[in-house]
Amino acid sequence: MQVSLVRSLQILGLTACAFFATCQTPPPPAHTTPNANSTATPTATVNNKRKNPVTDPTGANRSSWSLLDGRRTRLADYKGKVVVLDFWATYCPPCVAEASHLAALQRRFQKQGLNVVGLNVGGADDQPKIPDFVQQTKVQYEIGFPDGSLVESLMGTDDTIPQTFVFDREGKLVKGFVGYSPEIGLDIERTIETTVGPGK
Repeated sequence: MQVSLVRSLQILGLTACAFFATCQTPPPPAHTTPNANSTATPTATVNNKRKNPVTDPTGANRSSWSLLDGRRTRLADYKGKVVVLDFWATYCPPCVAEASHLAALQRRFQKQGLNVVGLNVGGADDQPKIPDFVQQTKVQYEIGFPDGSLVESLMGTDDTIPQTFVFDREGKLVKGFVGYSPEIGLDIERTIETTVGPGK
């Protein structure tokens, strides 16, 4: 009886989290990648009222990530493109909602040079769930795993996810976003639209 009540409260909490995009329930333990050289461990879900405390925006240009196929890449490899780096995990309902929106933006602005990269920070236990996540959200953008230095440069000590960063064609940070909601989604869309500029 007590177990059922606890389980019911957990389900209710997850439902509220998915609806309001403001849950703070602790998810499973997470870490970045096997290559990570940082103690940063993004584990929280969303808080869409906080500003993004980017600690070292230029550090992002010195850091790398691994794509699902094992290739190593960094912002410099996308010079001339507008890049969106999105830090997410499969257990984060707002991340799922945002991924579908980012996929639509990738399709809309791809010809204008937009590249969305989803960087999973859910840890080793989350990585096997990525194929189902991709199928569910229908994402067609690149998925990878950030080095700890990249997480530290952009997210600092704020382990809230999702966190999303828009970089211009020169690799300069335009704007960072913490959390996801319809309002934040519109702000991300406007930022991308302004950064890519008129269609070519």
